[in-house]
Amino acid sequence: MNNIKLNQLRHFRAVVEQGSVAQAAKTLFCVPSNVTARIRELEEVLGTVLFHREGKRLVLTPNGRRFYGEAVSIIQRVDHAAGLFDEKQAQWEMYLGALDVSLFDFLPARLPKFRVQYPQVKLDICCRPSSELEAAVLAGEMDLVITDGPIEHPLLESCPAYRERMCLITPLNRGGPGDAMTDLDIFGFGTNCSYRVRMDEWALQQGVGSGRSIRVESYHVIFQYVKAGLGLSWFPLSMLNQIDPGNTVERYEMGDSELFFVWRRGREQPEISTFMDFFMGQES
Repeated sequence: MNNIKLNQLRHFRAVVEQGSVAQAAKTLFCVPSNVTARIRELEEVLGTVLFHREGKRLVLTPNGRRFYGEAVSIIQRVDHAAGLFDEKQAQWEMYLGALDVSLFDFLPARLPKFRVQYPQVKLDICCRPSSELEAAVLAGEMDLVITDGPIEHPLLESCPAYRERMCLITPLNRGGPGDAMTDLDIFGFGTNCSYRVRMDEWALQQGVGSGRSIRVESYHVIFQYVKAGLGLSWFPLSMLNQIDPGNTVERYEMGDSELFFVWRRGREQPEISTFMDFFMGQES
Protein backbone atom coordinates (compact mmCIF):
# COMPACT_ATOMS: atom_id res chain seq x y z
CA MET A 1 0.00 0.00 0.00
CA ASN A 2 1.36 3.40 -0.99
CA ASN A 3 1.57 6.21 1.56
CA ILE A 4 -0.75 9.18 1.48
CA LYS A 5 1.02 12.27 0.15
CA LEU A 6 0.46 15.77 1.45
CA ASN A 7 -0.24 17.21 -2.00
CA GLN A 8 -3.02 14.64 -2.45
CA LEU A 9 -4.64 15.90 0.75
CA ARG A 10 -4.30 19.52 -0.35
CA HIS A 11 -5.93 18.76 -3.71
CA PHE A 12 -8.74 16.84 -2.00
CA ARG A 13 -9.38 19.69 0.43
CA ALA A 14 -9.38 22.27 -2.37
CA VAL A 15 -12.00 20.35 -4.37
CA VAL A 16 -14.26 20.02 -1.32
CA GLU A 17 -13.96 23.69 -0.36
CA GLN A 18 -14.08 25.15 -3.88
CA GLY A 19 -16.89 22.91 -5.10
CA SER A 20 -15.31 21.81 -8.39
CA VAL A 21 -12.09 20.57 -9.96
CA ALA A 22 -11.82 23.69 -12.12
CA GLN A 23 -12.03 26.08 -9.16
CA ALA A 24 -9.68 23.93 -7.10
CA ALA A 25 -7.13 24.02 -9.93
CA LYS A 26 -7.21 27.83 -9.91
CA THR A 27 -6.48 28.04 -6.18
CA LEU A 28 -3.70 25.45 -6.50
CA PHE A 29 -2.18 27.10 -9.60
CA CYS A 30 -2.27 23.93 -11.68
CA VAL A 31 -4.31 22.40 -14.49
CA PRO A 32 -7.55 20.50 -13.72
CA SER A 33 -6.09 17.20 -14.92
CA ASN A 34 -3.50 17.35 -12.11
CA VAL A 35 -6.27 17.76 -9.53
CA THR A 36 -8.20 14.82 -10.97
CA ALA A 37 -5.07 12.65 -10.97
CA ARG A 38 -4.29 13.43 -7.30
CA ILE A 39 -7.87 12.62 -6.25
CA ARG A 40 -7.76 9.27 -8.05
CA GLU A 41 -4.39 8.45 -6.45
CA LEU A 42 -5.79 9.26 -3.02
CA GLU A 43 -8.85 7.08 -3.58
CA GLU A 44 -6.60 4.20 -4.63
CA VAL A 45 -4.43 4.56 -1.52
CA LEU A 46 -7.48 4.71 0.77
CA GLY A 47 -9.34 1.98 -1.05
CA THR A 48 -12.57 3.93 -1.13
CA VAL A 49 -14.47 6.39 -3.31
CA LEU A 50 -14.37 9.95 -1.99
CA PHE A 51 -16.62 11.63 -4.56
CA HIS A 52 -19.68 10.74 -6.57
CA ARG A 53 -19.17 12.05 -10.09
CA GLU A 54 -22.26 13.75 -11.46
CA GLY A 55 -21.23 15.18 -14.81
CA LYS A 56 -18.72 17.93 -14.04
CA ARG A 57 -19.74 18.03 -10.38
CA LEU A 58 -18.08 16.07 -7.59
CA VAL A 59 -20.22 15.28 -4.55
CA LEU A 60 -18.69 13.88 -1.37
CA THR A 61 -19.56 10.32 -0.47
CA PRO A 62 -20.19 9.44 3.21
CA ASN A 63 -16.59 8.19 3.41
CA GLY A 64 -15.44 11.40 1.74
CA ARG A 65 -17.18 13.46 4.42
CA ARG A 66 -15.55 11.37 7.16
CA PHE A 67 -12.12 11.74 5.57
CA TYR A 68 -12.39 15.50 4.98
CA GLY A 69 -12.06 16.38 8.68
CA GLU A 70 -9.02 14.13 9.04
CA ALA A 71 -7.41 15.63 5.94
CA VAL A 72 -7.88 19.20 7.17
CA SER A 73 -6.45 18.29 10.59
CA ILE A 74 -3.36 16.68 9.04
CA ILE A 75 -2.72 19.67 6.76
CA GLN A 76 -3.05 22.11 9.65
CA ARG A 77 -0.67 20.12 11.86
CA VAL A 78 1.92 19.89 9.10
CA ASP A 79 1.66 23.62 8.37
CA HIS A 80 2.02 24.40 12.06
CA ALA A 81 5.09 22.18 12.40
CA ALA A 82 6.66 23.73 9.29
CA GLY A 83 6.28 27.21 10.79
CA LEU A 84 7.64 26.47 14.25
CA PHE A 85 11.07 27.88 13.41
CA ASP A 86 10.02 30.51 10.90
CA GLU A 87 11.11 33.83 12.41
CA LYS A 88 8.43 35.71 10.49
CA GLN A 89 5.72 33.60 12.09
CA ALA A 90 7.62 33.64 15.39
CA GLN A 91 6.09 30.40 16.61
CA TRP A 92 8.35 29.80 19.56
CA GLU A 93 8.41 29.62 23.32
CA MET A 94 10.76 31.50 25.63
CA TYR A 95 11.39 31.21 29.35
CA LEU A 96 12.17 34.72 30.57
CA GLY A 97 13.26 35.77 34.05
CA ALA A 98 13.48 39.32 35.36
CA LEU A 99 13.91 41.47 38.42
CA ASP A 100 10.66 42.78 39.85
CA VAL A 101 11.51 46.32 38.75
CA SER A 102 11.67 45.16 35.12
CA LEU A 103 8.33 43.38 35.46
CA PHE A 104 6.85 46.52 36.98
CA ASP A 105 7.81 49.04 34.29
CA PHE A 106 10.16 48.02 31.46
CA LEU A 107 8.33 44.92 30.21
CA PRO A 108 4.70 46.12 30.60
CA ALA A 109 5.50 49.25 28.60
CA ARG A 110 6.73 47.17 25.64
CA LEU A 111 4.97 43.82 25.74
CA PRO A 112 1.72 45.00 24.06
CA LYS A 113 3.58 45.99 20.88
CA PHE A 114 5.56 42.76 20.96
CA ARG A 115 2.37 40.70 21.24
CA VAL A 116 0.93 42.48 18.20
CA GLN A 117 4.02 41.87 16.08
CA TYR A 118 4.67 38.32 17.34
CA PRO A 119 1.25 36.89 18.27
CA GLN A 120 2.43 33.26 18.17
CA VAL A 121 5.14 33.69 20.81
CA LYS A 122 4.51 32.04 24.15
CA LEU A 123 6.35 33.81 26.97
CA ASP A 124 6.77 32.16 30.35
CA ILE A 125 7.85 34.97 32.71
CA CYS A 126 8.94 34.73 36.33
CA CYS A 127 10.39 37.09 38.92
CA ARG A 128 13.51 36.28 40.94
CA PRO A 129 16.39 38.19 42.60
CA SER A 130 19.67 38.75 40.76
CA SER A 131 21.65 35.75 41.98
CA GLU A 132 18.79 33.32 41.34
CA LEU A 133 18.30 34.65 37.81
CA GLU A 134 21.93 34.00 36.92
CA ALA A 135 21.75 30.52 38.46
CA ALA A 136 18.60 29.74 36.45
CA VAL A 137 20.31 30.66 33.17
CA LEU A 138 23.33 28.54 34.03
CA ALA A 139 21.08 25.59 34.88
CA GLY A 140 19.19 25.91 31.59
CA GLU A 141 15.92 26.73 33.36
CA MET A 142 15.61 30.07 31.56
CA ASP A 143 16.52 31.16 28.05
CA LEU A 144 17.02 34.83 28.87
CA VAL A 145 16.93 37.04 31.97
CA ILE A 146 16.90 40.75 32.70
CA THR A 147 19.07 41.55 35.69
CA ASP A 148 21.58 44.04 37.00
CA GLY A 149 25.28 43.82 36.34
CA PRO A 150 28.04 43.75 35.62
CA ILE A 151 27.88 40.09 34.60
CA GLU A 152 31.23 38.38 35.12
CA HIS A 153 30.88 34.67 34.49
CA PRO A 154 32.71 32.62 31.84
CA LEU A 155 29.54 30.75 30.86
CA LEU A 156 27.30 33.82 30.54
CA GLU A 157 26.99 36.54 27.94
CA SER A 158 25.18 39.84 28.31
CA CYS A 159 24.32 43.12 26.65
CA PRO A 160 22.77 46.32 28.08
CA ALA A 161 18.97 46.33 28.18
CA TYR A 162 18.13 49.69 29.76
CA ARG A 163 19.06 52.04 32.59
CA GLU A 164 17.07 52.52 35.78
CA ARG A 165 17.37 55.68 37.89
CA MET A 166 17.79 54.92 41.60
CA CYS A 167 16.57 57.11 44.47
CA LEU A 168 17.19 57.34 48.18
CA ILE A 169 13.83 57.67 49.94
CA THR A 170 13.43 58.94 53.49
CA PRO A 171 10.47 60.09 55.62
CA LEU A 172 9.30 63.64 54.98
CA ASN A 173 11.43 66.29 56.65
CA ARG A 174 13.90 63.77 58.09
CA GLY A 175 17.04 64.60 56.12
CA GLY A 176 18.83 63.58 52.94
CA PRO A 177 22.04 61.92 51.71
CA GLY A 178 24.27 64.33 53.64
CA ASP A 179 22.59 63.67 57.00
CA ALA A 180 23.37 60.82 59.39
CA MET A 181 19.74 59.90 60.20
CA THR A 182 21.03 57.50 62.85
CA ASP A 183 17.52 56.86 64.17
CA LEU A 184 16.38 55.31 60.88
CA ASP A 185 16.79 51.64 59.97
CA ILE A 186 17.69 50.57 56.44
CA PHE A 187 15.06 48.56 54.59
CA GLY A 188 15.84 46.39 51.58
CA PHE A 189 15.53 42.99 49.99
CA GLY A 190 17.77 40.06 50.94
CA THR A 191 21.53 40.11 50.52
CA ASN A 192 21.16 38.24 47.20
CA CYS A 193 19.76 41.50 45.78
CA SER A 194 22.49 43.68 44.28
CA TYR A 195 20.51 46.86 45.04
CA ARG A 196 20.55 45.87 48.72
CA VAL A 197 24.30 45.21 48.63
CA ARG A 198 25.01 48.59 47.04
CA MET A 199 22.71 50.38 49.49
CA ASP A 200 24.39 48.76 52.51
CA GLU A 201 27.84 49.65 51.19
CA TRP A 202 26.77 53.25 50.59
CA ALA A 203 25.21 53.57 54.07
CA LEU A 204 28.33 52.14 55.72
CA GLN A 205 30.69 54.43 53.80
CA GLN A 206 28.57 57.51 54.46
CA GLY A 207 27.75 56.66 58.06
CA VAL A 208 24.04 56.89 57.30
CA GLY A 209 21.29 55.15 59.24
CA SER A 210 21.15 53.19 62.46
CA GLY A 211 23.41 50.41 61.19
CA ARG A 212 20.51 47.94 61.23
CA SER A 213 19.53 46.49 57.85
CA ILE A 214 16.08 44.90 57.80
CA ARG A 215 15.04 42.46 55.10
CA VAL A 216 11.64 43.14 53.52
CA GLU A 217 10.81 41.36 50.24
CA SER A 218 8.33 43.90 48.88
CA TYR A 219 8.82 47.39 47.50
CA HIS A 220 5.27 48.31 48.49
CA VAL A 221 5.87 47.30 52.12
CA ILE A 222 9.27 49.02 52.20
CA PHE A 223 7.64 52.20 50.96
CA GLN A 224 4.99 52.08 53.69
CA TYR A 225 7.65 51.62 56.39
CA VAL A 226 9.63 54.59 55.09
CA LYS A 227 6.50 56.70 54.80
CA ALA A 228 5.64 55.83 58.42
CA GLY A 229 9.00 57.23 59.54
CA LEU A 230 10.67 53.92 60.39
CA GLY A 231 13.59 53.96 57.99
CA LEU A 232 15.14 54.71 54.62
CA SER A 233 15.76 52.74 51.44
CA TRP A 234 16.96 52.82 47.84
CA PHE A 235 14.18 52.68 45.27
CA PRO A 236 13.93 52.42 41.47
CA LEU A 237 12.49 55.74 40.29
CA SER A 238 10.06 54.16 37.81
CA MET A 239 8.49 52.10 40.58
CA LEU A 240 8.48 54.99 43.04
CA ASN A 241 6.62 57.22 40.58
CA GLN A 242 3.80 54.69 40.40
CA ILE A 243 3.67 53.82 44.09
CA ASP A 244 4.00 57.41 45.30
CA PRO A 245 2.56 59.84 42.73
CA GLY A 246 1.80 62.30 45.54
CA ASN A 247 5.42 62.57 46.76
CA THR A 248 4.65 61.50 50.33
CA VAL A 249 8.31 60.66 51.03
CA GLU A 250 11.52 62.55 50.37
CA ARG A 251 13.38 61.35 47.28
CA TYR A 252 16.98 61.98 46.24
CA GLU A 253 18.39 60.71 42.96
CA MET A 254 21.40 58.44 43.47
CA GLY A 255 22.47 57.79 39.89
CA ASP A 256 21.64 55.11 37.35
CA SER A 257 21.74 51.35 37.58
CA GLU A 258 22.24 49.49 34.30
CA LEU A 259 20.25 46.35 33.66
CA PHE A 260 21.30 43.65 31.21
CA PHE A 261 19.94 40.89 29.04
CA VAL A 262 21.82 37.73 30.08
CA TRP A 263 21.91 34.33 28.38
CA ARG A 264 24.01 31.16 28.41
CA ARG A 265 27.13 31.36 26.24
CA GLY A 266 26.87 29.14 23.18
CA ARG A 267 23.06 29.18 23.19
CA GLU A 268 22.49 32.30 21.10
CA GLN A 269 19.28 31.25 19.35
CA PRO A 270 17.78 33.58 16.71
CA GLU A 271 14.68 33.91 18.88
CA ILE A 272 16.70 35.46 21.70
CA SER A 273 18.24 38.01 19.34
CA THR A 274 14.81 38.82 17.89
CA PHE A 275 13.40 39.41 21.36
CA MET A 276 16.29 41.60 22.53
CA ASP A 277 16.41 43.64 19.30
CA PHE A 278 12.70 44.36 19.53
CA PHE A 279 12.75 45.45 23.17
CA MET A 280 15.87 47.59 22.86
CA GLY A 281 14.36 49.32 19.84
CA GLN A 282 11.16 50.33 21.62
CA GLU A 283 10.48 53.47 23.58
CA SER A 284 8.19 53.14 26.58
